Amino acid sequence: MVAVTREPADVVVEIMRKYLRNGPTGCAFAADYAKAADAIQWGVWSGTSLSVLSPSVPLHEDLAAFFTGAARMQRPGIAVFPEIRTAEDIVELLVGLAGKSGWSLSREEWKRYPRGDELAGLWWQTPAGQRTSVMGFAPLGSMPVTRRAPFVAVAAWTGPQLNPQKTKKMKVPGPSNEVGFVDMKLIHPDTHDSMWDSTSEKVRELKALTKEGAARPTVAFCLPASCAPHLAKHYQVAAT
Repeated sequence: MVAVTREPADVVVEIMRKYLRNGPTGCAFAADYAKAADAIQWGVWSGTSLSVLSPSVPLHEDLAAFFTGAARMQRPGIAVFPEIRTAEDIVELLVGLAGKSGWSLSREEWKRYPRGDELAGLWWQTPAGQRTSVMGFAPLGSMPVTRRAPFVAVAAWTGPQLNPQKTKKMKVPGPSNEVGFVDMKLIHPDTHDSMWDSTSEKVRELKALTKEGAARPTVAFCLPASCAPHLAKHYQVAAT
């Protein structure tokens, strides 16, 4: 675990674990991982200055090292920023990563239920040379209900494709040069199909009830429209 102060970091992790186990993500796989001991690689960054969280290691390098470690352990990685509170702080986080080695930012398009908010995608190149979409969480009203976590966080699967059962359920195969949470190794392979169906049904229900079009794997953060001008010049990759 990466932490500036160990004791508060443990509390932050436990709160996030409870959120994934019991919160409105709709994802049975996330709940399964959160219930298992040491199944998730956690990192907690304290400090509100996002330009330099460490006097010697820039944030983009620190996060890259963290996700590299998660890939080595073949665990999903979740980096939590408990002191980030506003959309403007999230913009600063994204701008601090955009264009740095291995990191890229995309402006995602609305496909359903469009509204004025800005959809930003965050991508990282894994140690194996594949790119992975980074999932964001935040306690903001602009975020989809499935991503309204107690703290701002970014999460990613940065390991190899370890879920051979995904092809049974995916309507369209994913690009061979990409990985995502669908590629995680399974804790309970025998229940994969029922968990997939349960997740699909619950997420579909949550998105329909709230008319939510931002809850897509390629969308890291849904931010207020006022954030768009500050992100525009930092987008590097085409929307998906």
